[in-house]
Order: sequence, then structure tokens, then C-alpha cells
Amino acid sequence: MGALPIPKQSSALFIGVDEFTSLEVLPAVKRNLSTLVDLFADDVWGLGLSRCKKLSNPSSMREVDEAIFRSARSASDTFLLYYAGHGLLDLKGRLHLAMPSSDPQAVHSTAFPYDWVRMGLAASPAQRCIVVLDCCFSARHGRTVRRAREHGATS
Repeated sequence: MGALPIPKQSSALFIGVDEFTSLEVLPAVKRNLSTLVDLFADDVWGLGLSRCKKLSNPSSMREVDEAIFRSARSASDTFLLYYAGHGLLDLKGRLHLAMPSSDPQAVHSTAFPYDWVRMGLAASPAQRCIVVLDCCFSARHGRTVRRAREHGATS
């Protein structure tokens, strides 16, 4: 069994979307997000608040993308990414993470593509990247990772 993650060389990003203009509101997400940040910052992992970031109801896909890249690059041991909200599929069946203004009729242009998450993970110097998706269609992530590994890519 490998060594436990070193808190000073690790980081975590918790993204939660609970308010939507075109999708069902998810009130539990806000409470769960704050609880997880508190737990991982102190008791569970001891990251401290400087290495444990929370992004709640992001205003743009760029904000999410920058937060993932920034947090992923700050970890050399372990990077943990958590997303809670709605998962949506585009017309080709690819997973997207819903944003507050996501439109189920225009997923490709209004929701955050999971492929962008994979790019953020690829930019991380972390030895381990862990992704936890608390959303519908999260199994699509697993299939994407398996397919990528079969073709020589990693996530």
C-alpha cells in the first residue's frame, strides 16, 4: 500500500452548483460543499484552508477552468477535485457539468465539458489526481477514462 497523501504537497477543489435558471435547484449541495471543505481542511486530511478551495455557483466556465488549473498545478502529491450539481450529456453523449445558467437544450455551449477537467488534470504535477462527481451521468467519466487509457492517454 502506498503512502498517505502529504497535506502540504496536496490540494483540493470543491465545486458546487445548487442554483440554476433552467434546471431543478439542488439545496443540499450548498450545505454539503461547506461541510466537505471544513472536513478536508481540518479533520479528514488536514489541508488547511489555503490548500482547500471552494467554488460555489461559478459565474462562468472560465472561472471553473481557471480554478481547476490553479488548484491542480499547486499539488505535487495529490489533487482532489469534487463536483456536485447536475450532470448533463451533449448530443454525442459526452458528460458536461452544469453551471447555474446551463440550458439542457444547449449543453455544448452552456455547461462545462468534462474533457476540460481532464485537461486540467493533465496539467497537474500531482502524482495522484482524484475526481469525485456527485451528479447524474457520472459513470460517463469512468468510461471516458477507460477509453483514454486504452488509447494511451491518461486523466
